[in-house]
Amino acid sequence: MALIIFICIILISCFVQKIQGAHHPKIFGYGFGVVLTGSMEPNLPAGSFIVIHEEEIKEDDIITYNHYTGRSVTHRVIEIDGDTIKTQGDANNSADPEFKSSDVIGKVILHFNVLWILIPVMIYAIGSLIYAFIPERKDN
Repeated sequence: MALIIFICIILISCFVQKIQGAHHPKIFGYGFGVVLTGSMEPNLPAGSFIVIHEEEIKEDDIITYNHYTGRSVTHRVIEIDGDTIKTQGDANNSADPEFKSSDVIGKVILHFNVLWILIPVMIYAIGSLIYAFIPERKDN
């Protein structure tokens, strides 16, 4: 139960930061995201929920970084040369343009299909609605 409360506090804090204008909010160095494209399949299918953390990056790590287009990209590190990093999506045929290590948001440390979050939440929500609207049976 404490873990669920902790995760909820982190998610709410990140949500508030996002409302206040943070591009990629984090708390205690942890951030969250969702993979929107199939560029990392089969390892990270589109729709995967990811947890990222600020930590040392090395080759073959999967990272999320600020792309020059202004959006966040999650790809695998294929080369590090000093302060310059090169990445490529696992399903892509070519590498991404190089970028500075200062653009790294974090390393992907956990990922899972977003449906594994939504299914229990929906079951709980539906169960709560049923419980709230079914009148209590009184035995006489």
